Amino acid sequence: MIIMEHNHLTDTVGCQVEQVRHTMKSKASSTNDRPNQIFTFTAAPLSEDIKARMALPDTSKRVLCCTRAAHRPKNPHSLQELDITGDWASKLHCDNDPEADERFIIFTSSSHLQQLVLVKTGICMVP
Repeated sequence: MIIMEHNHLTDTVGCQVEQVRHTMKSKASSTNDRPNQIFTFTAAPLSEDIKARMALPDTSKRVLCCTRAAHRPKNPHSLQELDITGDWASKLHCDNDPEADERFIIFTSSSHLQQLVLVKTGICMVP
């Protein structure tokens, strides 16, 4: 076994850039923040060395859009193909009829639902 010593410096700035990119992609796939917001709030506190090595803002935002799109369900071609499962189903509070010609769907979180004032329409029952 041959052991060789490293003869170069560690690229700490490059490592930090990769950590920032990973953080932004994680936020894009797990939050509803817009790519512009994610980029702006993540990049603002960074040192100038890190900012200089990052991709251009438009490129970063495009990557965040693609990351988010990869975590969304595919667009259905018809209402009958619309299948609400996974995380989406946990946010579904009203669906009048999956077989209806005109479907009425409401997605919300429990905390947002508490903030709404709803009038009973007969279509949707508030939990």
